[in-house]
Amino acid sequence: MRRIGQILCISLLVLSLCACATSGFQQTPDGKVTRPSSTAEVKLFGLSFPYELSKLQRTAVTEYTDPGRGYSVSYNLPECQFFYVNAAIFLYDLGLKNLPDELKSAPLAKEFDEEIQRVLVGKVFGPNDVDELVHSNELLLDNEGQRGFLTAFFTKNRTKGKFYARLFLTVWQGRFVKLYVYGNDLMVMDYISKKFANDIGRILWPEAKL
Repeated sequence: MRRIGQILCISLLVLSLCACATSGFQQTPDGKVTRPSSTAEVKLFGLSFPYELSKLQRTAVTEYTDPGRGYSVSYNLPECQFFYVNAAIFLYDLGLKNLPDELKSAPLAKEFDEEIQRVLVGKVFGPNDVDELVHSNELLLDNEGQRGFLTAFFTKNRTKGKFYARLFLTVWQGRFVKLYVYGNDLMVMDYISKKFANDIGRILWPEAKL
């Protein structure tokens, strides 16, 4: 059954490449939104974000008005008749200095807990839906347990059906790196979210064997 599910998931991903409408975060960004050309890499803090990543296509870059909020890079999978997947990467420091690059650091744990609460009170995806935190744990990307993300999985009940989201959070060179991946098909969202986190991990830590 698991093999059949994997084949179905890959088939859905291929079908999803048709050109359709797109979806995004319900929040209006408090900052300057730009839409780089499809052929250009976006460089932020020495990191390069390509146009295509994990089957997703880059749609926008936002520089926030508050310097402590940094930047975000948005991606999505073209929405088709049955499902959509969107993702965003946030790089920021909240004005904090010398954030330790450790998964078990107190500042990271605090930001992770506060971000979960922001989702649950409707400050991330909108206030009009019911949010449920299904679970939270660690996603380790190397065998030494030094690189990875704190993760949380949410479900939302909407009038048009269920909505699923994953949060990934880590610290890289003194900055928080936050990922959101969300969509309305659990299998497709789950597959892409894990691939997206791994691909971002390779951008953050190219020297590691991930």
